[in-house]
Amino acid sequence: MFEEALEIHHYLPIRKENTEEEYITHLWHAVMVLDSDNEAAQPFMIMPLHLLFMLALQYKALRIRRELSNDYSLAFTLRHLKNHNELSNPTSVFDFSLLSERTLPDLFRLIGSDELLIKKIKKLIDYRNDNLAHANGGIARDVGSIIEEYLDCLRALQKNFLKLNDVVADKFKLEMTADDLPSEFIESRLLGGQLCQADFENGQLKDIFGAVGSYM
Repeated sequence: MFEEALEIHHYLPIRKENTEEEYITHLWHAVMVLDSDNEAAQPFMIMPLHLLFMLALQYKALRIRRELSNDYSLAFTLRHLKNHNELSNPTSVFDFSLLSERTLPDLFRLIGSDELLIKKIKKLIDYRNDNLAHANGGIARDVGSIIEEYLDCLRALQKNFLKLNDVVADKFKLEMTADDLPSEFIESRLLGGQLCQADFENGQLKDIFGAVGSYM
């Protein structure tokens, strides 16, 4: 089933820091091993896949912090969140692990995500916590359906980033000069921007830079 799960990489940044890349590689290898070992192991591929799902959400949250900093700061101030000091100015995607998993999806209201999507993400979090995170006898019975739910959430969330991506594209257009090659220009901005493959599949980023494959 890992072929279907491969899509999750569309929502992880194209360029990542070395420690992030290493972590993602280890998680993905765990998914593949558990999937290929035997049927008894397959249900537990949800554990590393869930971490990849949460990491994809954390990267999206980091983008919101950097690109909608005022709205982000206000959201944290109003909620009086624990670990507010650490998360008011996160320097790493891993900083968001300090935040309750169920609280993280609430940030996506800032980009127009509806309550249905937020509840769907929280339902997946609750399922993992209630059935797989503890030694309580829980086993994932329909792994394929759970994988599809993860991907459905990420696809829906990606649509909410279209407007923000167009703002980024407008900024890039102002910064580019006639001498800039599009491939070299975008490559220089991938590491710090948390842009993923899916960001280049719609909107102005696709219009300006075309297929993302040349940057991977």
